[in-house]
Amino acid sequence: MAGIRVGNTIFRDSYRTTVNGRTVIVSNGWTNIQTEVQHAPDHWRGVAVCAAELPSVLPLARISPRDTGAELAVSPSPTSNPEFDQRFVVSAPPDAALEVLTPPVQQQIMARDDWFFWIERYLFGCISPGAFTSVEDVRERIDAVLRVIAAIPTSVLPDHVDHAADDLIARISRLTSMEEAMTMLQHLTPTERDQLATSDTPLAAFADVRSPQEAMARFKTLDQQRKMQLLAMFMRVKDAQRNT
Repeated sequence: MAGIRVGNTIFRDSYRTTVNGRTVIVSNGWTNIQTEVQHAPDHWRGVAVCAAELPSVLPLARISPRDTGAELAVSPSPTSNPEFDQRFVVSAPPDAALEVLTPPVQQQIMARDDWFFWIERYLFGCISPGAFTSVEDVRERIDAVLRVIAAIPTSVLPDHVDHAADDLIARISRLTSMEEAMTMLQHLTPTERDQLATSDTPLAAFADVRSPQEAMARFKTLDQQRKMQLLAMFMRVKDAQRNT
């Protein structure tokens, strides 16, 4: 029996837009699949991808249709709803599925049986077989994904994305050394210090620092992992600059 060779996935017809202050990305993904037989024709399998911006991290990894065999790859987290658990497999920490996937969220997800939800950091992605073929397909998918997100309890996920700190985060992303960081810290406004303190950047621990002496003292109090995260942040920027 001939084997199957799966090639890389190519993304085409990709678009980025903003809906109600939330960034949304759509794309068609095409994967080359062919039998390992000489001169066998290529077969391109398409999927429709839609990813929406989240205001914070969700304690979920993915939600997959059960008939794909997804339960063989993960330890399922039950939702206490037999109908939903029979149709979907949830990969999440203990009790997270119960907090996030409330009945209203489950109702939105169960509108179809063939889509995958992939959640990573600040993106909530939906993938389904078959590429987008029209603008209406794209609109319907964006609306569907945003309805799922809107149904998530505000106790778990804020109902809007706050971009107030975007400029501050952009400035931090360009820092290449602790010296540059210290210069920036000395000129932060009170509002920017509050934004930095609640951010997920390694520099958040320095939000109240105002002098090099305070910075050095604060650095010494960090555990080894957080020190490495801070230094790695500067190194990534330097590497990116060298490669441009």
